[in-house]
Amino acid sequence: MTGLGGGFLTVPVLVLLLDLPIKVAIGTSTMVITFVGLSSAVSYSRRNLIDLRLIVPLAIGVFVGAQIGALLTTPIPEYMLKRMIGVLFIAISLFMFYRKEDTVKKDYSASNALLLGFGSLIGVYSGLLGMGGGLFMVPILSIMGVPILLAVASSASVTFFAGLSGATRHIMLGQVDLMIGIFASLGVIIGAQIGPAIATRLKPETLKYVFSILIATIGVVMLLTP
Repeated sequence: MTGLGGGFLTVPVLVLLLDLPIKVAIGTSTMVITFVGLSSAVSYSRRNLIDLRLIVPLAIGVFVGAQIGALLTTPIPEYMLKRMIGVLFIAISLFMFYRKEDTVKKDYSASNALLLGFGSLIGVYSGLLGMGGGLFMVPILSIMGVPILLAVASSASVTFFAGLSGATRHIMLGQVDLMIGIFASLGVIIGAQIGPAIATRLKPETLKYVFSILIATIGVVMLLTP
């Protein structure tokens, strides 16, 4: 529904409710968001919200970047990963909440080089923190002039490539709980079909506020977690 890829909920839930080590939670989340992205892409495609001009260069970038991000997870202390997640969530939430929707242009264009570079950075972030990249991708695409619903659809679809790349590397590093990953993936396949149906029925302004409130709440929780 929000284009965040599900990782913004998966990592905190695995840490806070299932008591998984943060690095295993991140690795398992990359496995889960692979299926979120695949299921979402199919659903948004049926609604004619897939723009290959955006998705192809972004997908190439995130696939490469996620490999780098997954490797960076190992040397970083666990407490620092939690704080990074919390701060990022709150900052982007404030940006999205106060951004004026009427400043978004109806026409948009971006060079392949820009999208490729942006996708690579998103991939590093995704592989490092176990999230699909929508936390940055949705607002940045909006700044480029992409309508919010199309930005959400593009972000959700590119999540597949970020998850596939990151999960492969995390499995090699032994940072994935396969049993939890399998059952969670089955659930998100179903949920990712429901989310786009809800998103297409919401007003863009409503979708923006839902996006903001959800990630702000999770950000505060992660900051307060020991």
